[in-house]
Amino acid sequence: FKEMKDAFPGMPVVKVGQSGGLVDRDEAAVKHLASDRIKWYFDGIRGQLSPVRETFVLGKDLFIYQARSAVVADAALRPIGSDEVAEEKIPQIIVVDKKLESSVLAVLHASSEDEVLTANAAGFVLVESVSIADNSLTLSLPCPGGLKSKYLVYGKIKYFEHL
Repeated sequence: FKEMKDAFPGMPVVKVGQSGGLVDRDEAAVKHLASDRIKWYFDGIRGQLSPVRETFVLGKDLFIYQARSAVVADAALRPIGSDEVAEEKIPQIIVVDKKLESSVLAVLHASSEDEVLTANAAGFVLVESVSIADNSLTLSLPCPGGLKSKYLVYGKIKYFEHL
């Protein structure tokens, strides 16, 4: 406190009480909050928004990736003197599978597969249904106008309340 007062003469420096830290929440509360945020994203806080459903063919209209770890074990690729095995993230393309149902996917600001791991998310879509026979997905989009990119990322987020 004294150092701050000395460092900034003429500026009022006020001592603030110590924070109590983070609030502990159980897993059920965290899941409930996440579910609420997903609902707000697609439906609006008061339910005033109407998500748009569109069907896309995987491999034609869109590509879904998941970041996978690849182990780089070659000693020539490791730093000198390092015994550690390096891990590298690589994008792995996802095929149509029922596990995609109820998943929240990120739509990327990517124009090619090379940008998948470094691109920012433009928004999110929800997988409503999967047709393995047609190799297609029906997605809920938060607004009309289609997807801004055909590159999406699959993660671990699921949302079941839309069913």
